[in-house]
Amino acid sequence: MKNRRDERKELNFPVQGTVKIYKFGNKCISNRNALINIENISLNGLRFSSNLEFPITKEMTLCMEFEVFGLKKQLVGTLVWKRKDTNKFIYGIEIVSANMGYIQSVGSLTTLVHTVKKVVQ
Repeated sequence: MKNRRDERKELNFPVQGTVKIYKFGNKCISNRNALINIENISLNGLRFSSNLEFPITKEMTLCMEFEVFGLKKQLVGTLVWKRKDTNKFIYGIEIVSANMGYIQSVGSLTTLVHTVKKVVQ
């Protein structure tokens, strides 16, 4: 998608994780987790698939947990798009917050583009 701020890294194989509805509006919702497959990642978002159908709304916040490089990652985000596939739903999520382990792992997997400005004195 052309509005992305960071490069997405396609994973060679889906990473299994869990997702739960963290908040809907101002209410904390659930402790129940559902299985997901994470298909690509970046610093600001990721794509995952699930057999569950979630609504696309900024009022719903999801919490996700998964392992990369043998370390547990946790992030919170909102869904920004959804696509129906044959027997699953595919989602794009915008990350609102993530633990440092996630940021370090994604940083090592993706090529970050930085603009360097030269300061003239």
